[in-house]
Amino acid sequence: PASRRAVRENLQQSEAWARLVFEQSGEALALFDVETKQIVAANERCAQLLAYGSRDELLGLTAYDVALDSREGIDRRFAKEYISGILRFLPEIRLLRRKDGTSIEVERTLAHIQMTDRLLLMSSFRDVTETRKMQKQMEAELSNAATVQRSLLVKDCLTDRVEIRTFYQPYREVSGDFYGYDWNHSGAVLQGYLIDVMGHGIGTALQTAALNVLFHQAMDEQLSLKETLLLVNRQAQSYFGEGMFAAAICFELDLSRMTMRYISAGINYFMASSRNLHGLIRAPGSLVGVDDHPDFIEQTVSVQAGDVFYFATDGLMDVMSRHVPVDLHDFDRILTAMKVAAPAGGGHDDASALCLRIRDPVQWPVFFELSQPEEMKYLRGRLREILVESVDGKAIFVEVALNEAINNALRSASQTETPLIRLKINKLGSRLVFRVRDSGPGFDVNGMIPLVKRTWLAETKIADCEEDGRGLSIMWSLTDRLVFNSRGNEVLMVKRI
Repeated sequence: PASRRAVRENLQQSEAWARLVFEQSGEALALFDVETKQIVAANERCAQLLAYGSRDELLGLTAYDVALDSREGIDRRFAKEYISGILRFLPEIRLLRRKDGTSIEVERTLAHIQMTDRLLLMSSFRDVTETRKMQKQMEAELSNAATVQRSLLVKDCLTDRVEIRTFYQPYREVSGDFYGYDWNHSGAVLQGYLIDVMGHGIGTALQTAALNVLFHQAMDEQLSLKETLLLVNRQAQSYFGEGMFAAAICFELDLSRMTMRYISAGINYFMASSRNLHGLIRAPGSLVGVDDHPDFIEQTVSVQAGDVFYFATDGLMDVMSRHVPVDLHDFDRILTAMKVAAPAGGGHDDASALCLRIRDPVQWPVFFELSQPEEMKYLRGRLREILVESVDGKAIFVEVALNEAINNALRSASQTETPLIRLKINKLGSRLVFRVRDSGPGFDVNGMIPLVKRTWLAETKIADCEEDGRGLSIMWSLTDRLVFNSRGNEVLMVKRI
């Protein structure tokens, strides 16, 4: 008897404590009977929230009376979630109906309570009207900040010498990426930069704006690339917080000297397709705002018409560098590939790029000289540009014939210790003239040419020819004149356009 009395007293005390917590809670609380959906208990905070005079007025009301939801929706929730006991009661925003008919937005959480004779559902409601209002105001201000940030970005540019194309995709509304460029020395020198500040919020956006001002000041003072980065690094340290940093890369294209200078400050890779740089190019350098004595290394490379360069932040370069495109010289195609590769909001970082192509009207004749097989990627891309500009619709046929001639020259030149291929293209009225010469031994002209002529005149299909003869047959069929020197290491091709 004594033990039973003690248990009963403990239960009564626990119930009293639970009732006290329920009544004094800072949250609005209501208990629903899961079967009937009726309110069986509510505290005064709940009555105040729903504009009732007392909690007793809530007793007997149902979920249909207080929830701004369809009857079917309420039934579905109780049947599929509450009665089944599936615990998916994470906080969610709901609308409740007050006594005067107005609505109120609340954050609701739920919990099961198993009684001896029935299953109860305790709902906790927290008024989020002001919070949501402030959130919407912040979202509007963030959207305005994003609009301002975009308006500060430089636009794409197309001149007779350079084409500049940009790409900008924030991870969120505002971005930690930024870029810019400017011309000086009467338009002969193009200076540009790309910034990637750690983070994604408003604070990061303000830091990118500050760095943008610093870079423009340095360009106005016509500082060198290294002097520019040293100045930006020194001034950035004064307002970067602990653990904050930025990455950047700067370049300078001098069209009078046809040189490209570049220097990295943490953006350690870019892509290029040029005579001297092709593929994924490594450019080491210290981060901005971290070290008092950073290590910035300036590089210089010769450039020529047709060269292309792609500077991108990590959000884009990390994706592109996994499978570097083989056709880097195709400027438009690579820009499209960047847009496809960008994370489109589902990634983990901002994605931006500043890309440029050196343009120049074709000056006839055009000369190329190759000594390394790696230079072929650049050459094929440049030849495609020249042919499209010169013969338009017939470019593909001329390109196939020219590639066969170059492939033959490569095989021949590879047999020497110092392989060399020279290519000359000239436009004479309505004809294009190609001359390809290599340093190798060539081939047996007297034996091979008559054989190819016999098989071609006999209407043998190209696909049926031997490998060595197939290239000659293709060249013969796609050009208007084909002449080899006696050694077989130089070919002259003529195509009417």
